[in-house]
Amino acid sequence: MQIEQGKLVRWHDDKGFGFIKPQHSDSQDVFIHISALKHMARKPVIGDVISYQITQQADGKSRACNANIVGVARRQTKPGRRRHTPQRSPILRWLPMLLILALIVIGMDRPLNKPEPEPQIPVSQQFHNSADTSSNLPAFRCETGKQHCSQMRSCEEAMFYIKHCPNTKMDGDKDGIPCERQWCN
Repeated sequence: MQIEQGKLVRWHDDKGFGFIKPQHSDSQDVFIHISALKHMARKPVIGDVISYQITQQADGKSRACNANIVGVARRQTKPGRRRHTPQRSPILRWLPMLLILALIVIGMDRPLNKPEPEPQIPVSQQFHNSADTSSNLPAFRCETGKQHCSQMRSCEEAMFYIKHCPNTKMDGDKDGIPCERQWCN
């Protein structure tokens, strides 16, 4: 291939291409892409003299290749070596995958829908009347989800729930007597 020279007459830095006006010919401007100048120390500017070779693209158009900006140095690289690109250590390359794997393994030890633990109520509060410990009185304890009168079995149970269990919805008029229409009338 023949080496030619020309002046850069248009350059679109944001798009990475431009056009060269050949020095010794009246032919049309030659397209040049930034990849033809990737080894140069700086980007081209309008007015630079460019030495280049012409290659034909598949669509029949010509473009500059193997180009240099005349008077501008090439990037410095050690002979026989490619430019160094930092390599991540193997542990850093695999660390995200190892963390994901560890989370999966840890998650396998736990059920997906773990039921909420029932609230622990001291034994002294499990009876509706802690002073009366006779064995014929029913023992109540707070059960998760029981909040309404329709879930109670007696006025005594409703009274226990309203005094000792959270989030009950059995005393609509806030007079301290729950379930007045069903159990405690």
